[in-house]
Amino acid sequence: MGARRTAFFWPPRHSVGWACGALFLLGWGALAGVAGSPPSSGPAAQKPTTVSEQCASETCHASIVNRKVMHGPVAQKKCLECHRYDDPAQHRFKSAFPKEQPCGQCHDMKHKAVVHQPVQEGKCTACHDPHGSDFKNSLVADPAHGLCLSCHKQADYSKKKFVHGPVTTGTCNACHEAHFSSQPKLLLQPARDLCVGCHKEVVPKTDEALSVHAPVKDNCVGCHDPHASDLKYELKQAAPDLCFSCHKNVKELLATSPVVHKVGSPEGGCTGCHASHFSKLRKLERLPQPQECLSCHDRLVKTSDGRTLSDMAALLKDNPVHHGPIRLGSCTACHQPHAGNRFRLLIADYPAEFYAPFRIEQYELCFRCHVPDLVLQPRGVGLTWFRDGDKNLHWLHVNQQKGRTCRACHEVHASQRAFHVRESVPFGSGGWLLAINFKQTPTGGSCAPGCHAQKEYANGGRPQTAPAVVLQEGVMARVAPEPPKPPVKPAVEQGTGEFPVPAPPFSPGLFPCTGCHDPSLTVNAERRALRKAHGDIELRHDEQHRWCLDCHNADNRDVLRSASGSPIPFAESYRLCAQCHGDKYRDWQAGVHGKRTGEWDGRKNYLLCVHCHNPHAPKFKPIPPLPPPVGPGHAE
Repeated sequence: MGARRTAFFWPPRHSVGWACGALFLLGWGALAGVAGSPPSSGPAAQKPTTVSEQCASETCHASIVNRKVMHGPVAQKKCLECHRYDDPAQHRFKSAFPKEQPCGQCHDMKHKAVVHQPVQEGKCTACHDPHGSDFKNSLVADPAHGLCLSCHKQADYSKKKFVHGPVTTGTCNACHEAHFSSQPKLLLQPARDLCVGCHKEVVPKTDEALSVHAPVKDNCVGCHDPHASDLKYELKQAAPDLCFSCHKNVKELLATSPVVHKVGSPEGGCTGCHASHFSKLRKLERLPQPQECLSCHDRLVKTSDGRTLSDMAALLKDNPVHHGPIRLGSCTACHQPHAGNRFRLLIADYPAEFYAPFRIEQYELCFRCHVPDLVLQPRGVGLTWFRDGDKNLHWLHVNQQKGRTCRACHEVHASQRAFHVRESVPFGSGGWLLAINFKQTPTGGSCAPGCHAQKEYANGGRPQTAPAVVLQEGVMARVAPEPPKPPVKPAVEQGTGEFPVPAPPFSPGLFPCTGCHDPSLTVNAERRALRKAHGDIELRHDEQHRWCLDCHNADNRDVLRSASGSPIPFAESYRLCAQCHGDKYRDWQAGVHGKRTGEWDGRKNYLLCVHCHNPHAPKFKPIPPLPPPVGPGHAE
């Protein structure tokens, strides 16, 4: 009987039909007196008083066999597969199976870790009609119109503004198992796998993302309600509150800092700068800097204290000589993106006043990149190009009682003149603009501020070969440089600069670079992945903000270039590194970083930075520890 029964009503395993069919059998009490079955439309029939295997006829239980979807035994009119006579004379029946789990006698109900409550309690008829139904899987109601919500009343999603697609169509089983699962919430798969099965667009392809939001990797429902929400994309909360639920440090920073970047406070503020799922940039940035910043700072901006911030996009467009961080695309090299304790959201100390007595601690911001000896040493050939002979004119200007901040001579963002020197400075209580009249010459320069006589300086001269950098429609782009002046002769033997160094560690046959790079050809300055030549180089050196031509000279590949565009011989590459790593450069000079040899009171010999660091990926790879030394008497 069991085998025959399986043949005529057992649905395929692992299908919704099979699982639901398992529950049809729980109506064993319904046929006893036919309770729960629709009444016959004909006259009341006399109850049989003897055993009969034909329960359904025109006068008895006719409606049971006239459903769109039928349970297998009912379709075959095999009522006694599930029912047994208790008292034939009274036409009273009982279940043919144990009361605690009758469906499991025919249907495999081996439970997993998570079991739907009706299944666990043996209440299959809460969802299924045991005989038949007008709905798929003999469900007692249409799932698209509230079957699940008959129990899950607290989840009335119809009142929400945004409802997840499967919920709107009632296809709960697109995400949930009907009976049991190995996943929480009866999910078909782990939550993240289930989500990306439909939402493939949130998963970055290979090499498509430098940063991926952590919830995308393992917890989509950390941000999204999987059923419905009053917020777009079924978000659980609006940004920034949603973001603050994880990024508590940013929330505290915004709440406690005296200076706050107001773009992070309004609703949805975080997503103005950060992508929600992944980005080709670090920190989930939507656009590269300064383009991201200029999407707001392309107009006059009023601060909370009533001050007005400049139209930075116009300033950068009209002033082609940009400060290094802007040229390298890193506004956050100087500014906090969220909030801070210093004016203008600066990340380190810098005087707010235009004139201030010099103290090195006040200029921590500047000396994060610039070498402190720039203003600490009265003399030195390798310290700065603003010198007269070996007299350090930076030191001369700042070490006075009145003092001058860096902005007294330099624009902090951009200028019309070399070295982003200002056109004029405010003077006196009325703010009279006193012209500096700075002029650059091949061997130095001159200035004639206001009524002062013109002063000149000579530093020995250096050729200028760097292309200009301008702003075009909000995007940083290189344009053709002026015709270059004769380049310096590259030094490939032992260094002849201020610090004696051995020859740079070029790969055999690599130098001179002009052996392959024809100086007469137009330079492709577009940031891109190198395919044909140098494809083996993997840039891991502040790659978000830097590219090849930030360090290599586009007009003469046999030399490097400084941030201001000056050529630097490869044998003096420490000058290039010192622009950003001023503290390491100071330690290198003192012999406490890198390797220095020579006489303790005489000539010293240095190694270049690139003798220890790969210039394209300078971070050392992990070094496996060596085994401990073997003590006496323990030798193998």
